[in-house]
Amino acid sequence: MALDGIVNSDGMLIYQGERLRALLKTEQEVRVHLGPDHQVSFEHAQQNILTVEACMVPIPSTDLWGLKLLQFTSSYQALHDAAYTDLLTGLGNRRAFEEALKHFAQQEAPLALVILDLDGLKAFNDLHGHAQGDAFLKLVAVALQSQLRTGDRAYRIGGDEFALILQGLEAAEVHVVFEAMQEIRTQLRSSPFRGGDISAGVAFHPRESAGDARILTRLADERMYEQKRSRGKSDHGHLVGTINRHAVIRGMGATLDVLLAKQVPGPEYWQLMLDYAIQMVPSAQAGSLDLWDGQAFIKVAQLGFEDDILGLELSPQAQLIWYGSSREQWMNGVPRILREVPTISSTSFFSAEVSGDPDRIEVFEESGRLGEIQCTLNAPITHQGKVYGHLNLDNFVSNQAFNKDSLQVTVELIRLCATVCYNLNLPAYLP
Repeated sequence: MALDGIVNSDGMLIYQGERLRALLKTEQEVRVHLGPDHQVSFEHAQQNILTVEACMVPIPSTDLWGLKLLQFTSSYQALHDAAYTDLLTGLGNRRAFEEALKHFAQQEAPLALVILDLDGLKAFNDLHGHAQGDAFLKLVAVALQSQLRTGDRAYRIGGDEFALILQGLEAAEVHVVFEAMQEIRTQLRSSPFRGGDISAGVAFHPRESAGDARILTRLADERMYEQKRSRGKSDHGHLVGTINRHAVIRGMGATLDVLLAKQVPGPEYWQLMLDYAIQMVPSAQAGSLDLWDGQAFIKVAQLGFEDDILGLELSPQAQLIWYGSSREQWMNGVPRILREVPTISSTSFFSAEVSGDPDRIEVFEESGRLGEIQCTLNAPITHQGKVYGHLNLDNFVSNQAFNKDSLQVTVELIRLCATVCYNLNLPAYLP
């Protein structure tokens, strides 16, 4: 019989098995008392710290006693549930959240961490009392649980803070988070607590965590507060904070270095800016960048494809067809989004026909993954009606990729690129 503990002749516990250690949660000196009906009590510093059902049997040829727990499963489960569950909402508590996230952050499998903060809880408490505030919290917990997929987990980690761990979700699938938050907001607005709202931030493992749960939590928390601030400045604030501000800062630094050097940047700068764009823009997985050389728009950088697409040329007319919107919007640098593989492929084919370069389509099919692109964002790099080039960003996962955050960050990025082009007098196409 495997023993859960050993007690000496003085009644002191001198050995704890794994099951007993999980219940006691202490390595300090513990005294054992055997009561009626197999009730065994454990004391530390003359205070009872645990009472369980157990039997004690003498160990032959020694003055020691062996201890065996009875009905361990139910006792342990009740204690475990109490230690890891938020009593008000029934969700996991902060302790459960931190242990789970630490575990998952040490694995390679991708996940999204969403940190949520309730807007309006204090007002409910002040106006209607804490009972109504508690009802609001319970409603949010139910709304969160309604959006969980298999393997996902929800937690209440503070007074008005919640967290979601969404298993298997990559940054390219951030639209799943947006859709879930929109549904939660809809549920709140159709409830008696329609004055309440949520702010949320999301970060992705392993892309942004470096295997450290604390980094992931900090990023999601920062983005949640950034989103809360941006919504405070605008009635149509975004639902979830997703922007990689560190990549934004690095992109600004690289641009400043180029401007201070007062030299025409080489391909290395444009490749760097494309790398930053894919880090910065929510849902971006791959992309390319072209510049006007006086005769045509030339691919000068790519990420996520084959280098065979570098050097490909596109005439202004073909580029306008690929852009797919009006000439005025093109000249003003307004980003556009194309969705669905058939739409993207047919637009690219038509553009190639107009350019008179049918071989370009073959290159894009083989090296540019044309048949895989579910959603593509094209942003003209312009200044005062002059078109210097284009930034293309692609997503291979969903035709619902790219959103308001994506467009906002893209506009900021092409503004940096346009500043370099204008101030260093790079060639520009003037329609």
